[in-house]
Amino acid sequence: RVLKVGLIRGTRVLEIGVTIEDPRKAQAMAQFLAEEAIRLSQALNREADDELIRVAEAQATRIGQDYEKAEARWSRLAESEPLEPLQSEMRGLESQRSRILRSLLSAEVWAVGDSGTPEAAARVRMLETQRKRVEESLGKTTTLLARRTVQLAQADAQRKRLMEALETSRRQYEAARGSVGYRGERLRLVDPGIVPDRPSAPSLPLNLLAALLFAFALSAGYISLAFGYNLSRDQAAGSVRVPGRTLDD
Repeated sequence: RVLKVGLIRGTRVLEIGVTIEDPRKAQAMAQFLAEEAIRLSQALNREADDELIRVAEAQATRIGQDYEKAEARWSRLAESEPLEPLQSEMRGLESQRSRILRSLLSAEVWAVGDSGTPEAAARVRMLETQRKRVEESLGKTTTLLARRTVQLAQADAQRKRLMEALETSRRQYEAARGSVGYRGERLRLVDPGIVPDRPSAPSLPLNLLAALLFAFALSAGYISLAFGYNLSRDQAAGSVRVPGRTLDD
């Protein structure tokens, strides 16, 4: 009976009505409730904005730290385990193996031509030993180069992936800061209301009119009942009364 709150049909306007004896207190109470609703909505929006900014900032900070670690690891691998020396070593070993294979082929031909002399057989065995040693070194170098290449490629891929994630998180953080105050309901006071000159209820003229109508209806009903009762009683007595004389049955 005191407070009435609801949305006006077909709009997004919230109407607050207060009904008490003092009109000034009624208007002050309605305006107070409206202003407190606006402040509460703004506080909730600010809290949501601050939480979103904190989450975006924490995410950007965490990704930034991961990116710094990945960058440091990639730089350390590139400096401490470069690929160029291994690649040069592998090219030298491959060239050396090619020379040994050519020499071994010539030695085998020479050994066959000299009918298998001890000198030719010894040279073939020496070249064969050199070939195995070079191929063993070449295999180790190739394996090491492949492992370092994979490690460096993985570190570089992780660094680039974190760099893209860091840029995305920074954009999200800036977007969160730029959209402060634009999320949620932006309530504002449209009409603070006016102080009524007199109470809306009870209405004295309306009550008087209703009392007159009720009295008239009650009087008319009473007269009708009285007339009907008298008429019924006279008929039961067998006479009808006429002004000035009486006609008997």
